[in-house]
Amino acid sequence: MRNISGRCFSGILMVLLLCFGLSACGKNANSYSSAIQILEDDSYYAVIEANDEEMLLVSQDVYDMDDRNVSTTCDVYVKQDDSITKVKTLSSDGTAYPLCANKEGIYIGGPHYFEKYSLENSEIVLVDGVYVEYDSDGKAAYKEYKNGEKVDIDEEKYNSIMEQAEKMIRLFFLKNEIDF
Repeated sequence: MRNISGRCFSGILMVLLLCFGLSACGKNANSYSSAIQILEDDSYYAVIEANDEEMLLVSQDVYDMDDRNVSTTCDVYVKQDDSITKVKTLSSDGTAYPLCANKEGIYIGGPHYFEKYSLENSEIVLVDGVYVEYDSDGKAAYKEYKNGEKVDIDEEKYNSIMEQAEKMIRLFFLKNEIDF
C-alpha cells in the first residue's frame, strides 16, 4: 500500500472540495477556471449563481468567521461574450457585516442599511434596500428602496427586514491555491 504525504493529501482534498463547492455554486462554475488561475497570490474567490447567471467574486481582504474566509468587499466579474469583465466592486461597512448571497443576489450592509444587488443585463444593479437616515436633530427616518425609488417605512418594518438580513447566508471565499 502506498502512503500519501500530508501535502499531497491536502492538495487532493482541496481539489475535491473545490469540485464539490463549484458544482454547488452554479451550472458551469468551471467556466471561470481560466480567470481563477491567473488571480494574484493573495486573492480569494467565490463563484455564485444569482438569477440564473454566474458571477466570479474576487477579494484580497478576507477574514476568518466560523472557520471560513469571509469578506466585506469584492470585485464582481461576469462573462460577456468570450471575455470575463469586472462590472462592479461591492463593499459592506465593517467586519460585522460580511458579504452575503443567495439565488437572488449579493447583499451588503452596515449598522444603518442593508442592500441587495443583482445581475441584470450583465450589470450589477441595486434591486432593493432598507435604510435609516438621521436629520440634523438626530431624528430617524426609515426608508426602503424598491422599484427604483426610496419610500418611507415605519421602524417596525425596518427592524423586521434588518432581522432577516442578519440571518442571510454568508459568502465564503476560497484561496487561490489550486492548479486546474
